[in-house]
Amino acid sequence: MTAFFPASAVHVSPIRTALAASLFALAGGVALAQASPDGLWTGTAQVNGQAVPFTLQISGDGDAVQGTLLNGPRRSPSSSGDFSGGHLVLHFDEFANTLEATLRDGALTGTFGRGSRTVAIAAQKNATPLPASANAPHIAGAWQISVQGPKGEDAWTLRVRQSGAKVDAVIQRIDGDTGHLYGTWRDGQFVVSHFTAAGPSFAVLKPQPDGTLQVFTFTHSNGLQPLPAHRLSAKRDV
Repeated sequence: MTAFFPASAVHVSPIRTALAASLFALAGGVALAQASPDGLWTGTAQVNGQAVPFTLQISGDGDAVQGTLLNGPRRSPSSSGDFSGGHLVLHFDEFANTLEATLRDGALTGTFGRGSRTVAIAAQKNATPLPASANAPHIAGAWQISVQGPKGEDAWTLRVRQSGAKVDAVIQRIDGDTGHLYGTWRDGQFVVSHFTAAGPSFAVLKPQPDGTLQVFTFTHSNGLQPLPAHRLSAKRDV
């Protein structure tokens, strides 16, 4: 036979109530701690249909959070930032750019840029990088890229430094250079890029059987254009 008790007959111990509340608060505190953005994040930005990799070091929390974009030995720290309620904001005042992202299920997703000029980003904490392919060809040195540029130029200069499967490249144009682009030999090409406070930059260096390079860069219409490149000298730079 089932017994029914009136509500007034049920006694709830205040000690048990306090203990349950403490455990609930502790669980909430652990969840908040686990949601901290602090750490090393690697991901990609979607730029004109290409996935441009980036690395972001985050430290601190709340309005003391600090983010730094890492590109080889070069660092681009944020000017200010905030993290609250799973929402991260990092300001890069020098170029008036802002990174905004939401931390959910161990992933950061959001945008980088300003106004209507933003790119989508996604990153994971402590992700394992893809391995380089074997037998990277030696492309270190100076190259001349043949181009019909919008400012009347007919050549750009590509300079490459290399250590094994890793390269550091700079493309010099008539109106300035790309800055340092870093990449790794993988699947028959070097995909080189950077993601600084100014934003992302991207190119592909693809060795050809005849010893030349095909250099792919973005056009003004945001598509990738293949450009031929020849060594300026036979001397190899390390």
